[in-house]
Amino acid sequence: MKAVVENTGDTTIENINWDINITSTGLGFVLFGHKTGTIESLEPGDTVTVPSTIGRLLPPTIGFGKVNITVNVEGNTATATAFIAGMFFLSVKQT
Repeated sequence: MKAVVENTGDTTIENINWDINITSTGLGFVLFGHKTGTIESLEPGDTVTVPSTIGRLLPPTIGFGKVNITVNVEGNTATATAFIAGMFFLSVKQT
């Protein structure tokens, strides 16, 4: 589970709060489906992947079944659906 955040503006942005939530939509289950963090600084035109590699590993998101994924970065929200099998996300589709 990760998202790419891009600064499309003309100024450096600091202290950018983000969160990712993964919830089951049916009979499946999700463990550790909530991640949060802060990007310290992002220069104009730069991108950053959240969470970082270590953030994705400790603890990993685990589950089985259909899920909804919601990514929120400072009030900007994106959503997707997917199927999770263990630690693997399959058929991710942005909605």
